[in-house]
Amino acid sequence: AGARPEIRAKGLDAPQRRELHFSAPTVDGEGGVVEGEFASDDEPVRSESDGLTRAERRKQAKAGRRRKK
Repeated sequence: AGARPEIRAKGLDAPQRRELHFSAPTVDGEGGVVEGEFASDDEPVRSESDGLTRAERRKQAKAGRRRKK
C-alpha cells in the first residue's frame, strides 16, 4: 500500500482563527460589563433569555407573519 498523494501549496491551508473576545455594557446599563470568549464555531450561539439561536428566532418570526395574512 503506497502513501496517499498530497497537494501542498501556499494559501491552501485554512488560516488559524484567533479567539474572539468582547465586552459590552448590559442592555439596561445596569450590572456592569458583560464579557465573553468564543473559542470555536462548532455550534450556533443560543440566547440566554429564550435558548434559541438567531436562525430559530427568525424562523418563528417568519411563521408568525405568515399566519397573520
